[in-house]
Amino acid sequence: MANEILTISEIRKTDIKYIYEKLVTNSDLTEKELLALLKLAVVFINENDIDTKKLGYRILLIYANKYEDYRPLFDISINEGLFPISKYIETKIYENKKQKSFINSITSAFMENFRKDNVYLTQQQSNLYAFLEINNTSTISIVAPTSYGKSEIIIETFNNNSNLNICVIVPSKALLEQTKNRLLKAKIKEKIKIVTYPEMYRDTDVNILAVLTQERLLRLLKRNKNLSFDIVFIDEAHNILNKDDRNMLLASTIIILNKRNPYTKLRFLSPFLIDSNNLKLAYTNYQVKEYKVTEYIKSEKLHVIDFRENKDKKLKIYDQFLDDFFYLGNDSYLNEIDFVIKNSLLKNIIYFNRPIDIEEFTNKLIQVLPVVNSPKIEKVCEELKKHLHKEYYLIDAIKHGIIYHHGSIPIYIRLYIEHLFKNENSIKYVITSSTLLEGVNIPAEALFILNNKKGRGNLKPSHLRNLIGRVSRFSEVFSSNSKDLKLLEPKIYLVGCGYYQSNANIENFIKKSMKIDIKLKDETENTLLENILINDKNLNDRLKAENFIENFEPDIINNRNIKIAETEIGKLCFENNVVEIDILQKEHEMSRVVQDYKNRLIMIDSSNGILKTISDTFVDFLKDDKNNNLKRLQNEKARLFYARFLDWKVESKSYNEMINSFLYYWKFLEDNNKETLVYVDSKWGEEIRGGYVPLWVDIREKSTKQRVNLAIVRINDEQEFLDNVLFKFIDILYELEIIEIFFYYKIKYGTEDLRKIILMKNGVSYSLSHLLVDNYLQYVDINVENEFFNISTQIVNAMLLNDENDIMMFEVKQHVSN
Repeated sequence: MANEILTISEIRKTDIKYIYEKLVTNSDLTEKELLALLKLAVVFINENDIDTKKLGYRILLIYANKYEDYRPLFDISINEGLFPISKYIETKIYENKKQKSFINSITSAFMENFRKDNVYLTQQQSNLYAFLEINNTSTISIVAPTSYGKSEIIIETFNNNSNLNICVIVPSKALLEQTKNRLLKAKIKEKIKIVTYPEMYRDTDVNILAVLTQERLLRLLKRNKNLSFDIVFIDEAHNILNKDDRNMLLASTIIILNKRNPYTKLRFLSPFLIDSNNLKLAYTNYQVKEYKVTEYIKSEKLHVIDFRENKDKKLKIYDQFLDDFFYLGNDSYLNEIDFVIKNSLLKNIIYFNRPIDIEEFTNKLIQVLPVVNSPKIEKVCEELKKHLHKEYYLIDAIKHGIIYHHGSIPIYIRLYIEHLFKNENSIKYVITSSTLLEGVNIPAEALFILNNKKGRGNLKPSHLRNLIGRVSRFSEVFSSNSKDLKLLEPKIYLVGCGYYQSNANIENFIKKSMKIDIKLKDETENTLLENILINDKNLNDRLKAENFIENFEPDIINNRNIKIAETEIGKLCFENNVVEIDILQKEHEMSRVVQDYKNRLIMIDSSNGILKTISDTFVDFLKDDKNNNLKRLQNEKARLFYARFLDWKVESKSYNEMINSFLYYWKFLEDNNKETLVYVDSKWGEEIRGGYVPLWVDIREKSTKQRVNLAIVRINDEQEFLDNVLFKFIDILYELEIIEIFFYYKIKYGTEDLRKIILMKNGVSYSLSHLLVDNYLQYVDINVENEFFNISTQIVNAMLLNDENDIMMFEVKQHVSN
C-alpha cells in the first residue's frame, strides 16, 4: 500500500472538492481550511504521479497570489527547478520587504547557476541546452511551451555555426518577419544577409542563413539545384502531420533536403506534440531524438459562459484537475460584448474564425468603448488615413483601443499593428483569427474564444492548447514591468454566442481538450509520414506526392509506378508546384499551346495578353474542382479584372488609388443599372449564386464606408492570389521565353529600375523601395552586381525630419544596419 501512486482519478473520489472549490472560485477559507490545503499541496507535490504534482503546484500558486504569501511557492519552485519564479519572488517581493536571511543568500547564489544572458532558466530549460550539446549531430524534436526559449536556441545555433548553411522553415509570412527581425536584433556574428526570398540568394553566397516558408524554400531549391543545408529548423512542426496542400509540400521539401544532404540535422520545434516519432517521413534516413518539457509553470483558469438561446448565461470555471465546473458569483451580463468588457485585463486576445466576424464584432465593441486619448494613437490614425483610406474600419478600432488581425489585412499593416499592440498601453484588445496559431507572439493576459471553428473544421484540442499557450508568455510574466505572478494564472474564457455553432457543446469540448489526465493522440493525416497506413482511401494522395517529389528531385522514390514529365512545360509545372492540373495527363496539350505561340513569334508584353495566354495554356486544363479559383479565368470579365490589377502594378498605383478605382467602378455599376452582385470569395460572401457557398455581395446594399473596407480586403486578397497562385504560371511562361523581359520585371516588381528590384528581392516592400530610391538614396548602399544592400542608421533621423509616414518608419527600422 505504501508504494501505491496517488493519481488524480483517486483524488477526485475524495472530499477535497469542498475546500479546493473555495480556493479556485476565490471564496473565503478559514485558517483551518487553508492549513489543510497547504498540507495537501505538499503531499501532492511529493507524489510520483506527474498530474498529482501539478495539482499541488496549482494550489500553492493560487494560494500565493490570493493571500500574497509567497513562502511556500518560493520553496517549492526552488525544489522543482522553477528558478524564474523563485528569482522573481526573491527580487520583487522579498527584497522589497527587506526579507533577507542567510538561507536566502545561499539560495540566491545557487540560482546564479541557472542564469544565462540575464535570464534565469528553469531546470528543464538548462537541461535542454545540455541535451542540444550532447545531440548536436542528431535530428531532434523540442516539444516545449510558447516562449520557452526556442527563439534563443535558433539565435545561438546561428551564432555558433557561422560556417554552415542554416534554414528556418516557418508556416506564415508574419512569423517569417518576426523571426527575421529577432535574428537581426540579435546581431548574428559574421552574418550580413538573412535570406527571406529565393531571389536574395546568389551562387557566390557562402554559408547562408535563411528564414523561409515552405513555398519560398521550394523555389530556392528549384533555382539552385546544388544547394543544401546543414541545419534546418522546422517551426510549428506539428503542422506536418496535416494533409492539406501546404503541409504535404512541407513534408516533400524536407524529403528533398534530406536527399541533397543525408547529414542535414533537423530541428523540429513545437509547443504541442504527443509522439515525436510521428515526425519521421518516408524516404528519409533520420531518427528523431525527443526533448519534451514536462514542467508546469502556468496554471490556466478556464471559464465558460453561454449566451445562446436556452442557456443559463452563468459564468462557470472548469477545473481541469477535478474535471468539474464551479459557478462563479452572481454577476449578470447583457451579452458577449458586455462580458468581454467587464472581464478584460490590460492586454486581451479575442478569437474568431472568419474575418467577416472579426470586423463585425470589432464594430460592435467600438460602439460601447470610449475613445482613447493619446497623441500617438491620433498620429497612427492619421497615417492610416493617408496610406489607405479615411473610412478604414481599423482606424475606428484603433481610436477605441482595438486592433484586429486576419489574413486579409496587408502584411506590412499587420506587422505594424502587432508592434502597436505590444508597445502601446492604450491598445487593450487584439481581435484575431487562427493567424495567431502560427507562432505570432504578442503580449496578452486574457483570451476570449467566441467561435469554435478553425477554417472549415472545428477547433481541435491541440488548437485550443496552442491558443492558450499564446497568453501570459514567460517573457511577459518575468519582465521587469510585471506587477505580480497572477499572470501565471492566465484567464481563458469560452464564450458561447451567435458566433458559435448552435449545436456546439462547449462544456464537452473543454473537458475533452483540457482535462489534465486525458490521453490525447497526434492526428496523423499526411500520407508522407512514415508511420501512416497507406490504404485505398489515401493511396492516390501518396502517389501524387511521390510523383511531385521524383519530378522535382530525381532518384528519391523507388516506385515503378512513378511517371516523369516528358515536356519542358511539364517539368516546369512540377518545379513550380502546380497542383491545380494533372500535369502528366495534360502536359502534351499544354506544350502544343506554347509551341503555337513560339511558332507565331508571339512575345507577351501586355496584361491582357498574359491573362489570355494563362487561360489558353493552363486554365483550360484544370482539374474538375469547383473550389479552384483559377477557373474564374475562363470568364473574359475575370481576365479583364486581373489584367487591370497587373496594370496597376505596372503603373505603380498606391493602395489609396486602387481603393478609389474600386469605389468608382462600383458606383458606375450602381448608377448605370448594371449587375451589382460582385464576387468577394467565401471569407466575405453573403449571397449565393449558382452554387452552395456564399461568394457574392450586392454592392447596392453597402454604404460608402462598407465599400471602402470591402475594397481594402479585396485588393489584399487578390494581390495574394496574384502573388501565390497566378505568378507561378507567369514564371513558367517567362522561363519558356514567351514573355518580354522588361514587361516581366514591370508586372513582378512594378518597375524596371534595378535598384528598386534589388531592394524588393531582399524583402523591402514595394512602397518603401520606391521611397528609398527616390528620396533617400544617399543613405542606401545598393550593390547591383551582388544584388544586396545596406541602409545607414542615419536614415531614421532624416526620415523623422521629413515627417515621413510612421508605417514606413517602422519598416525601415527593420532593415537598417546594426
